[in-house]
Amino acid sequence: MAGTKLVVLTVTKASIVLLSAYFAFPLASKFNEDGSMYDARLISHLMMFAYVMVIVIWVAEPVRLFFSRKETKQQTKNNNRHW
Repeated sequence: MAGTKLVVLTVTKASIVLLSAYFAFPLASKFNEDGSMYDARLISHLMMFAYVMVIVIWVAEPVRLFFSRKETKQQTKNNNRHW
């Protein structure tokens, strides 16, 4: 069950990253060429912040699941000792 959840989370996060790159990078270059009031550097900095946050969440979620699973196994061992 945990493996399925991890696959779903990974696919969801990867699709978010790919869709954001697909829409944001052409958008940033278009605004830069047009000379409109939007600054391409601002959009690219926001995108880099979003990438960093997605990567942090991507790494933190499996690590959290791994350690919570270990704690659950240890709690099960402790509970079995009392019987």
